[in-house]
Amino acid sequence: MDISGNLRKELQNNIGEKTKSFVQNFFKEKVKMLGVRTGTVTKISEKFYRELKNNPKKVFSICAKSFSSPVF
Repeated sequence: MDISGNLRKELQNNIGEKTKSFVQNFFKEKVKMLGVRTGTVTKISEKFYRELKNNPKKVFSICAKSFSSPVF
């Protein structure tokens, strides 16, 4: 599996339903979000940063995929 797939899988493994419902309270309209706590996202990003820091093209590719997703 490629890095973007591993990143998505890692985020999905850390979804918290309580976090998801709590964050929804900040929006007037219904939004799709994963519900991963910020501290967890930071740890995951640090892990993947080590793999990507010397490959900026891959970073932009992953960002493009992420921003095209309807899930926050």
